[in-house]
Amino acid sequence: MLSADEFAAEIGSTRETVNKKRKRLEVLGLEGAKRGVRFPKWQIGNDGQLLGGLPQLFEALDGHPWAVYRFLLQECEGGRTGLEMLRGGRIKDAVGAARSIGRGDFF
Repeated sequence: MLSADEFAAEIGSTRETVNKKRKRLEVLGLEGAKRGVRFPKWQIGNDGQLLGGLPQLFEALDGHPWAVYRFLLQECEGGRTGLEMLRGGRIKDAVGAARSIGRGDFF
C-alpha cells in the first residue's frame, strides 16, 4: 500500500491529482484507522498505466472502496480474481461478476 505522495510518484503525477482521481473513482484509495488513505500499488501496471475498469466496478458495488478491494482480490468467475480479469482486459466480465456479488449471488 502506498501513500498518496508515493502513488503520485509512481504514476508521474501530484498528490492533488491522485486525490481527484480517487474522488472520481478512477483509482482505489482505502481509508484506514491510523494511516489515512492508502493506495494499492497493484492498480498500476508495469507500463505505469492505471488499472482500467475501476469506475465501472465502483458503480457495480455501490461506490464502496472496501467492496471493490475485496472483489479484486477474491476468486470469483472460474477461479480468477477480479484483478486478473481487469488485467486481462475483461472489464465487462469483471463488472458482471461484481454485480452478481453485489446482488448476493455466489460463485
